[in-house]
Amino acid sequence: DQRNELFATFYYILSKHVLEKLLGDEIDFDQKSQNLSLNMKKSLDDDVTCTVEDVALRLKVIATVECIFSSVVGLDVSEQASMLLATVGIANHCEQIGIALFMINVLKKDIKSSTGICESESEAAVLYTHFDRLIGYCTDLKKTVKGVCNNLNMQRSVKLLSQLMTYYREGKTLTGRWGKCGEAKTKRQSNVSEYFTKTVKKDESDDDDSTL
Repeated sequence: DQRNELFATFYYILSKHVLEKLLGDEIDFDQKSQNLSLNMKKSLDDDVTCTVEDVALRLKVIATVECIFSSVVGLDVSEQASMLLATVGIANHCEQIGIALFMINVLKKDIKSSTGICESESEAAVLYTHFDRLIGYCTDLKKTVKGVCNNLNMQRSVKLLSQLMTYYREGKTLTGRWGKCGEAKTKRQSNVSEYFTKTVKKDESDDDDSTL
């Protein structure tokens, strides 16, 4: 588990470095992600005195993903198809790293409960809200790029966003059960491995008008 955590940390740092090259100095997502991850930590522990140093890496990683998406939503991407595709792809890579770190944490602490990959119901609630925001960002991005889908990379971006929305909705459903929050309040033991190995076979019904 320790070795896997080191690998995940390395790939997270590498991904951040690539994103900084992609986005340039236009976006300070690093500071934004620190603030968001700190708010996540405070909501978990109900402790307003905690600092960034107290925040677990898994929270920092998923906060980074949110900040990447929120930052890209605010950009004019109509002429930056390659940048958009690369950024969304790397953001998805970071999300996978973050979820893997949640799983590593549970395995390391030998936690076996109905909270799945989360160590508590409150942590599951944080993930639930995280997925909900990601769904919103992907929806906004799709609305932006669908108008300029004559570019192949834009088409690929729309396809990737559709697949990610399916993944995030699945994540929201699972964490809703684990944290007993939102519309998914049924407490149920879940097979955590399905969360990582499930392959998206089709887009959601609201993506039927995709150009692909």
